[in-house]
Amino acid sequence: MVYCVSSYRDLNFIPHLQPWSSFFIVKNIQSQAITLSSSFSEYAGYNNPIDYLGKTDYALKCRGYELAELFMKHDREIISRNENRTFLYISYESNHELSIYYMTKESINSHMICNAKILSHQELGKSLFEQLKSIPSHHLKKINTFYEVVNSYENLSPRETETYYLLLQRKSSNDIAAQLSLSPRTIQHYIENIKLKMNCTSTQELIELGMYLKLHEKMPFGLALPSRS
Repeated sequence: MVYCVSSYRDLNFIPHLQPWSSFFIVKNIQSQAITLSSSFSEYAGYNNPIDYLGKTDYALKCRGYELAELFMKHDREIISRNENRTFLYISYESNHELSIYYMTKESINSHMICNAKILSHQELGKSLFEQLKSIPSHHLKKINTFYEVVNSYENLSPRETETYYLLLQRKSSNDIAAQLSLSPRTIQHYIENIKLKMNCTSTQELIELGMYLKLHEKMPFGLALPSRS
């Protein structure tokens, strides 16, 4: 069921609701909820969906409120730039479950619509799944992370993007090779290509540039989710 502020009932967001979505919400430029599904209100911690209308992410009763400022910053950027972006939200919830959400955010008529899907382990990329399995249980409760998911960084191929991202996670060439099922020699070739494309003369300079550009916050699609055909 969909809940909507009365003054926005003439705005037709139905064509933009994704069939794969577990829940959705539509916000205005102030990041206030103007339309939401009842499943979103359950996620937000509200028994009555109407109670969440007009509220922002600061009113979330789940761990998402910790990232409210970042969520809202992205909302404003998406609306003002009239763009679409994809995110992966990973959180250790109060029910002691590690939850992963796949979110698409789209600008529609000066509003932002977010479709979100709760992912199963089978829907995660092998690389991300292995990393999550390796996290010690006493560290899980600290996890509340928000990544943008991208196909590739500008001017880089998808494989170069994956290599660069893992390099920014301070992984060695051998570790990257093992994670991507490639040879260390191939990884070194990718790193040299990335240096040329990014105008860097050393690996350390490459890492510093990537951190400055916040590329470590943009997870390559191939590492986050199974590759699309």
